[in-house]
Amino acid sequence: MRILDLTVGSSVDIHRTAHVGYIKTDYKFLLDMFGKPTDLSSDDKSTVSWSVEFLVGTRRPEKNDNDPEKIVATIYDWKTVSTPKERYEWHIGGHSPRAERCVKHYLGFLTGDICI
Repeated sequence: MRILDLTVGSSVDIHRTAHVGYIKTDYKFLLDMFGKPTDLSSDDKSTVSWSVEFLVGTRRPEKNDNDPEKIVATIYDWKTVSTPKERYEWHIGGHSPRAERCVKHYLGFLTGDICI
């Protein structure tokens, strides 16, 4: 399975996502890959986050694959005083560990089949 498309923004339904993993990178790389953050929070839990919906599938008729699947992920800092700009261990949220694998694959941290 591979990433066919993605959506980033407030239209992504992140309801009932939970922490599923981490990715160590810097803020600028996330900006380059996902664009402006979805949320700039002022609460005491997170200062910034991205809401991402991956569309994964094969698009190979010979595989007789079902419809592509949507996998939701959030990338966020956790209990920091200010948004980390340098290398930081960002939290990844989702409905399953597949969200972490999709984020890491999209960012180039994993290769091969994803989100399985």
